[in-house]
Amino acid sequence: MNTLVRAESLTAADLKDNIHDIQDNVVAPILMRYGRHIFVKFNDGAKARAWLRNMFSHVNARREERGTRFTINIGFTHEGLKALGLSQRSLNSFPEAFKVGMRGRAHVVGDIGPHAPEHWEGGLGGPDIHAMAWLRTDSDQGREEATRIFRDEIEATGGVEIRFVQD
Repeated sequence: MNTLVRAESLTAADLKDNIHDIQDNVVAPILMRYGRHIFVKFNDGAKARAWLRNMFSHVNARREERGTRFTINIGFTHEGLKALGLSQRSLNSFPEAFKVGMRGRAHVVGDIGPHAPEHWEGGLGGPDIHAMAWLRTDSDQGREEATRIFRDEIEATGGVEIRFVQD
């Protein structure tokens, strides 16, 4: 949104005027049942930022533009934001739970015994996981095509490494 407004004073018109800034699945369900989680590490902050700018063009991709319809959402870890070059002031502004991360809070949320971090697949919760991209589409074939586009962007830009993939 262009201006800060107290939540209780927002109107439907405010939301309609800023619909382009609202995450797609908040406005309407996506209804794409085939997903893939791709966990990545940023090896070069500048190249990773360029990759993110390129990925932005693929968010809510339309079939006529890309050959398949898919959407991508990306979530970051605190370590990932640090690797991207976020200022220390900004990094310090996050809640402690986010800064510590899943692995550091495992005992607080009950991830113990067989659910403890040492049993997590793919290094999840570790310092080498900087972000997770969630690809969603409407078919197995679409999921593979979306993954190909995702990988092609990484290869074209560099600076990003796929660490783990989970359907």
